[in-house]
Amino acid sequence: MLEDRKADFLPPLKLEALIIPSANGEHRTTDQTLPMFHQDCDRVGLRRRRQYDSRRTFISLSQADRARKDILRWVTHGATGDIVDLYTTLPWAALCAEVEKLRIELREDRVLEFRQLASGACDSPCDSRSERSG
Repeated sequence: MLEDRKADFLPPLKLEALIIPSANGEHRTTDQTLPMFHQDCDRVGLRRRRQYDSRRTFISLSQADRARKDILRWVTHGATGDIVDLYTTLPWAALCAEVEKLRIELREDRVLEFRQLASGACDSPCDSRSERSG
């Protein structure tokens, strides 16, 4: 019976939606998304990355665009497990509102050069030896 009413609870999807659940309205699993993510990387000429790298980029850029850290945590990791989270369900619109703060634009037929960070973490194994040990 509840299965028949699922459409009553799921928000209507828009073409431009950045949060897209699976066809049955559930979270997507890594087994579902990793092959698609790698296909996308191949299509645009990027080396295959871990999904965690894209999550890190999403969180960093979203916070730079003034998205709320506490709600981004729900978007990327779900509830943290404390007692308040057990009694809280954020409305879909609240989650989408934070994702929509990320300023993105399509740049077709243009090659973009990515800036090298002066310092900070990288998305591949790094040489972490300090200058003192060398």
